[in-house]
Amino acid sequence: MRKLKTSTILLLFLMVSAKVANGQQTGIFTQYYLNMPNQNPAFTGIDPFLDIKAGFRQSWNDFANKNNSYFITADGSIGGNSGDVLKNNALRVSDDSFTPSQEARRHHGLGGMVLSQNFGAFKYLQLNLNYAYHLPVSDQVNLALGTRVAYSSHEIDYSDLQVRDQVNDQLYQSLMAVGAGKLQSMLIDFGITMYSDKFYLGISTVNLVSEDVGSDQVGDIEEEKNYKANVGYVMTLNPDFDLLPSADFTYGDIYGLTWQGTARLRYKEMVYLGFSYENDIRASLLFGLSFENKYSFHYSYDYFTHDLNDFNKGNHEFAIGLFLFNKYSKNSKFW
Repeated sequence: MRKLKTSTILLLFLMVSAKVANGQQTGIFTQYYLNMPNQNPAFTGIDPFLDIKAGFRQSWNDFANKNNSYFITADGSIGGNSGDVLKNNALRVSDDSFTPSQEARRHHGLGGMVLSQNFGAFKYLQLNLNYAYHLPVSDQVNLALGTRVAYSSHEIDYSDLQVRDQVNDQLYQSLMAVGAGKLQSMLIDFGITMYSDKFYLGISTVNLVSEDVGSDQVGDIEEEKNYKANVGYVMTLNPDFDLLPSADFTYGDIYGLTWQGTARLRYKEMVYLGFSYENDIRASLLFGLSFENKYSFHYSYDYFTHDLNDFNKGNHEFAIGLFLFNKYSKNSKFW
C-alpha cells in the first residue's frame, strides 16, 4: 500500500477532486484551443476533414502521486458541397442576392471524445458524442448550432492510501466518513457559435442537464452547471506572420467567473510560439508545429501562480493531431 506521510496530501486530494467534480472538466487542459468541440459542441465539424487529436498532461508535485490526464477526440464534417445546395438552402440575410461561397456551405458535424483523469484516489472518465449543424449567414460568416450527450464517472477509492496514525488523524477520519464510491451521470449540453476564417465567437453550457444513472455514496460531489464563452481572432500581420489571440470564460455558481487568455504568434501556418494565463492559477508557454496539412504537434508548460505552487512543480502537456480525408489540403482554421 502507498504510504502517505502527512495529511496534507489528503487535503490536496480533496481540493483537486472537488474542483474537477464540480463541472470543471473543460478546464483540465491548458491547450483548450486544440479541442474546441469539447469547449462548445457547435465547433464540431468546423473544418472540411476528419480531425483526430490525442493529448497527455503530466502534473509534477513533491508527492509520489499519479496525476495524469488524457484525451482522444475526433470530429469531421459531412454534407453537400455543390453550388446548388448552397444557393437553395442558405440562411437568408437582408441581401436577397447573396449566394454563399463554397467556403461557407451548410453541413453537419459529428464527433466524439474520451477524457480520463487520475489523481491519487480520484478517477474521472468522460465519453462525449457531439453533433452540430453549420449554415452560412453571409459570404464569409457561418452560424453553427451544436449539442453534446456525455457519460461521466467520478470515482473515489481510498483502498491504496494509508497514513501513519489512522485513528488520530482527523482529516483522514473525515474522508473515511464521507466515503468512497462512484458517481455516474448522463449529461446534455448545447452550444452556438458564429465564425469565419478569421474569427469565432461561441456560447455554450456545461452540465446543463445531468441525470444520475447509478451512483454509490460519494459525499457531496455533484455536476455543477457552468456557462462558457469562447472568442478568438486571426490577425494577419504580414504574408508570413499571424497573431492568434483567444480567450475562454467560464461562469458557475461555485467558482464564479474564471477565464484564460492566450496569444500565439504563427509563422506561415507552420509553427507558433505563445503565452497563456489563467486567472490566479497558472501562466503557460505554448509551442505548436504543423506540416503537410496533415500532422501537428503541440506542447505547453505551466507555472502555477496560486498558493499551491510550493507543492506543484509545473505541468507538461503534449498533443498530436492528424487530418484525414483532407481533399482540399486545408489546415485547421484555428490550430
